[in-house]
Amino acid sequence: MMVKNQLVQISNSFGFARNWICFLLLALSACSVTAVKALSVPPETELKVQLSAEEVTDGSLVFLNLALSPELEQIVRADSAAVIRGKFQETEFTFFSYNDKNFLKYGAVLGVPYANKPGQYPIEIKVVASGGEYTREIPLRVVAGNWASEKLKVNSRHIRPTKKDMARIKRDKIEVGKIYNKLTQKKFWDGPFQFPVKSHVTSVFGTKRVFNGEFASFHTGLDFKAPNGTKVYAPSAGVVVLAKSLFFTGNTVMIDHGYGLVTLYAHLSKIKVKPDQTVKAGQLLGLSGMTGRVSGPHLHWQVIVNKTKVNPMGLIEILR
Repeated sequence: MMVKNQLVQISNSFGFARNWICFLLLALSACSVTAVKALSVPPETELKVQLSAEEVTDGSLVFLNLALSPELEQIVRADSAAVIRGKFQETEFTFFSYNDKNFLKYGAVLGVPYANKPGQYPIEIKVVASGGEYTREIPLRVVAGNWASEKLKVNSRHIRPTKKDMARIKRDKIEVGKIYNKLTQKKFWDGPFQFPVKSHVTSVFGTKRVFNGEFASFHTGLDFKAPNGTKVYAPSAGVVVLAKSLFFTGNTVMIDHGYGLVTLYAHLSKIKVKPDQTVKAGQLLGLSGMTGRVSGPHLHWQVIVNKTKVNPMGLIEILR
């Protein structure tokens, strides 16, 4: 009888332990479900997105301003591997964090390609953190820029390059392409950009270029009136990634400003910086000239966002 009572007590103990284990498993399961449900609320609640413009022309720069809900922000901060990225058509881009009036926000820049077909396109934003994903899509309407055309007279060699020139053009394209493809996960600029020269624009972005009577390309930047020797300054902070002569753009400087944003300064007579040099806003980059494919002395200023050439005016008007 005593043995039987002991067996009953042992059985009861196991039953009690089993019940506690079941209770704990159910509690953990409930917590897990709650964590999933926290990311299942309407997208507008967790991700608040503001565009610099909801309708833009082809060739435009767009700034995205993103604010996370307190709950999602806590999840992102707790995960050192968390990432926030976006996608527009086939182009992917990464968000960076910044402080806006003591509130932590996230920003990103994207470029709408020149001659992009008019229509409404989705911008996909994805937050990846703590093993989960959260996405939201917002629309961006693209309208035609209706760009004008202009005729220019240049050295015929820059219209019909020699075999030797073609080999150089190929090398230039490969070198510049590597710069476009590199994504620096650091934001060097701070606030709006400034114009690189104190002058006025003589040729706007997007015009169709007709060289010596033949259509060649569209104008990929802004041209400024700049007599030989005019000082050219960095419009914002960054790192020099190229400082050399190229076939079409002559003496050229390129600056990486971080997160897919690169600027280019062409046709210089002299270069005053070196590759890998860090520059700050207002620092001298070089002197204007007429090297490369030109019809006269001027500065050509070009902006590339995630490998897409965009209107440089966007840096002045909307970037922060």
